[in-house]
Amino acid sequence: TKSAQVAPHRCRLVLRPSGTEPKVKLYALASAPPGDHPRAAYDALASRTLALLDAARAAASAVMESA
Repeated sequence: TKSAQVAPHRCRLVLRPSGTEPKVKLYALASAPPGDHPRAAYDALASRTLALLDAARAAASAVMESA
């Protein structure tokens, strides 16, 4: 599991193997505190989630290149 928390918005990536297929599944989870303006919260969460996805992609590429 790779996770990160950025207050007050929280974003987390979850990687897990598939139970039935030879692949890895990636879930992106994000939440914002109640009362945040919906558009501002969405924009902040999308930005942080994309940053986590970029970091995960770079880490996976590094692993594949070293194999």
